[in-house]
Amino acid sequence: MVSTEDFVLFRAQARLLLGLVAIAWVIHLLNVMLGNSLNYWFGRRPRSLQGLIGIVCSPFLHADWGHLIANTKAFLLLGWFIAAQGIHLFYAVTIIVALLGGLLAWLIQDKGISVGASLVIYGYIGFLLIYGLTSGDGAALLFAAITWLEYQHQIIGRTYNLFVVKLKRVEQGLWLTGWLPTGDRDLDRELGNGGWWGHFSGLMAGIFTGYLMATLKLPG
Repeated sequence: MVSTEDFVLFRAQARLLLGLVAIAWVIHLLNVMLGNSLNYWFGRRPRSLQGLIGIVCSPFLHADWGHLIANTKAFLLLGWFIAAQGIHLFYAVTIIVALLGGLLAWLIQDKGISVGASLVIYGYIGFLLIYGLTSGDGAALLFAAITWLEYQHQIIGRTYNLFVVKLKRVEQGLWLTGWLPTGDRDLDRELGNGGWWGHFSGLMAGIFTGYLMATLKLPG
């Protein structure tokens, strides 16, 4: 039977997640009205002072409605998996993943302007998997198993293939990542717009955060 305390906690989790989603939707509506100019000014640009603001702002910006809807669904599911284990844990994971992953992407991304919450979402995936395996908590392990079943393709499928493509961009002793076309339009587009780097950086930040939180045993 659900207790009053459980209901209050669930309502707090829902309010938190839906509140963040509402902010992203309002910002996107404003962005559309402004011709997507917010993406230009506040997107994440690699290795530039202007691009630093994108580390904080880019997760709330999206390319189009389809991009926003897809990220909203993943954010609500994975975000709730974390929030259900503790509101404080959710705050800590989100802040660390966004900042650490954003900084890593800012450092290693090839080129272009990147927007979208996918960096944070991949961070959530990395966190849930590692935290579930290392925290010793049964609920965390269950959430890790569900996350793996739902997102295994993103983890070992397309992401791996893109990584292999990146490694193959070495010719004549020079690092030519992104300079040569792969022959696959989808891959070329993703390699060029920084999406892969955001996914990779978020995943790495999530893995690190999972180990960190399992060690600290942050209370809910």
